Amino acid sequence: RHGKLHGSVLFVADAMNADAFLVQCGPADAPEFHLLEATAAGLRVEPLATVDDTRRVGEVVFDGVDVGEATRLVVHAGAAVLDRALDAARIALAADALGASERSLEEAVRYALTREQFGRVIGSFQAVKHMCAEVYAEVEPVRSLMWYAAFAWDDARPDAVETAALLKSHATEVG
Repeated sequence: RHGKLHGSVLFVADAMNADAFLVQCGPADAPEFHLLEATAAGLRVEPLATVDDTRRVGEVVFDGVDVGEATRLVVHAGAAVLDRALDAARIALAADALGASERSLEEAVRYALTREQFGRVIGSFQAVKHMCAEVYAEVEPVRSLMWYAAFAWDDARPDAVETAALLKSHATEVG
């Protein structure tokens, strides 16, 4: 088949540095996959500003990009492969959120143990201790869920899809 792509995709990680893009086209139950060079005619990448300066994202814009047999990748059971890849991405995003949460808590504790108020480090105040403990109590269970979701995905367990979605939702909310 041959056609032209029109539209855009927001928040593509490291889009400005990509040499090519793997694009899924067509219906979800019978997707087609195309590998498009970043320099393809009609394809452009625009950087997006977000609140997270540590992660560069962009908008990939398709303005009449040619797709056809030359760009098409044959993927057997493409819908299942796509679903599995999306679950892996959910787990990876959750791992990122967990790491960021853990690091934030470490920095908060470090600050509480060095910042002084009224002649004492603020980490000695019960209210500050409670806040740190509450954050720890929210973050720590995410680690267990992370381990199980990764195991369930790797072992293709029946609950892997639901667990990956639950993990991503919960980890990013905690984050």
